Amino acid sequence: MLSSEIIDIPIFPLSNVVFFPNTLLPLHIFEDRYCRMVSESLDQERRIGMVLVKPGGESGKPLIPDHYSIGSLGVISDYKELEDGEFDIMLSGVCRFRILSLVTVSPYITARVSIIDEDFEQEYEDEEALQELLTCYRQLTKETGVDENLLRFLEDGDFPTVVNALCSSLPIAAQDKQSLLELDSIRNRAEEMLSIMGVLLDQRDLVSHFRHLRPDDPSKN
Repeated sequence: MLSSEIIDIPIFPLSNVVFFPNTLLPLHIFEDRYCRMVSESLDQERRIGMVLVKPGGESGKPLIPDHYSIGSLGVISDYKELEDGEFDIMLSGVCRFRILSLVTVSPYITARVSIIDEDFEQEYEDEEALQELLTCYRQLTKETGVDENLLRFLEDGDFPTVVNALCSSLPIAAQDKQSLLELDSIRNRAEEMLSIMGVLLDQRDLVSHFRHLRPDDPSKN
């Protein structure tokens, strides 16, 4: 797949998921039109484009929910077809895209998209930023428990993989993740994520500082 290539792909809009390149996304597909989308995708190039639905974009359950124009292209790397015709699939994130136009809307959306150019030049070797990201992640998850599997994955990953994986796992609103996805530079995405993690750490420390004031009986709160 070439940068700036224009292709037609099926689109899967969700209201609470932002998909990043270099990440894995497990999905359970149960709605009839999207089961058909997966089935037809498996017979072709296994491509599916994930986009985030805007807040309120599914009000009234429209055929075409109001969604953002920038999303990520995934390839079905593993799947299981269930007895009831539903699917469990694993999407592997490939790259970002911008929707140019809708091609079809029924039974599911397909769109003409442009693959977004991303220049990773010299960013793969940014070891200092990489270690800073991992340190912030360890601090942020110290109380809730570090996901050791994710940590091992991150420690073995290159700079774009670590940045995108952390963006995906941050405990922030989907719209904030969408803002990260729309940043064209991996370095800018990393810097913005460090800023967000700094705010999250400050908030945690502030709550911890006043935790001793919390009453033992929640009814007295």
